[in-house]
Amino acid sequence: IAEAPLHLIASLPIIALVHAVGGTYLLKRWSVDPIFRLKTDALYLILTGALVSTSAPSVHVAVSFILGIHFSYGQWIREYVSTLVCFVILVPLFLRWGAKPWFRRVPYELWKTTSIFSTLIILCIAFFVFDIIKFSIYFI
Repeated sequence: IAEAPLHLIASLPIIALVHAVGGTYLLKRWSVDPIFRLKTDALYLILTGALVSTSAPSVHVAVSFILGIHFSYGQWIREYVSTLVCFVILVPLFLRWGAKPWFRRVPYELWKTTSIFSTLIILCIAFFVFDIIKFSIYFI
């Protein structure tokens, strides 16, 4: 964030609001069970992620267009993919974790959830922070 342009930093609250309101509306509209008992719950969660993830790059494109700053297709794809990946990793974890009481977890379940979550976070950091995969090269 230290090196990000001011117009992108200023648009972050708008993006957070669109993610929260849009995601909440769609999850409630489709009656997604936070325990994911049905296959349709996972499908609706992925569809919600795919729809809500378009807001971050779209807001950045709109702000860049208004200010006359170039915003490439590769940047849009990279932002969309990173937002979608974060959504698909974090939201099921928090929904399921919040739906189950603390006293029902056994140590194995805690270890398994923590290890999977840690692995996914490390992969996200490797891909999107350290730019191991050069998305901008493939999509420009």
